[in-house]
Amino acid sequence: MQWQEVRQLYPDRFAKMHILKSHIKDQTLYVEEVAVLKAYDDDLTATRELVRTKDPELVYHTSKETIEIAIKPMFGFRRSYDFNLKDTVVKRILKKHPNNSKRVSAKSAETLTALSAVERTRTSTEY
Repeated sequence: MQWQEVRQLYPDRFAKMHILKSHIKDQTLYVEEVAVLKAYDDDLTATRELVRTKDPELVYHTSKETIEIAIKPMFGFRRSYDFNLKDTVVKRILKKHPNNSKRVSAKSAETLTALSAVERTRTSTEY
């Protein structure tokens, strides 16, 4: 069912819906087709249902012209990150090979610096 049809059937109400068709553009989810599961007049009940919904479902008010949901990155949600990665890696290498400390430090300094930069970039863009 198209969003405009849902708006006509349930004017000025909250609707719990299952998303059938959507696309993402510029960090925004645009929902095109939905299947209405239930409609709510009370905003408190709708909020409770919104908290309980899982991924392909959502609760939205029919006063909105389109369903547009901003996608925000959740930093630190997947894993914690150690910004002293280079030091941590060097310590682990030296722990395994204590007799080769000079060789490990000199040989791996550039690689570890590059690895640290890549990890910081990758972690800051993950969500």
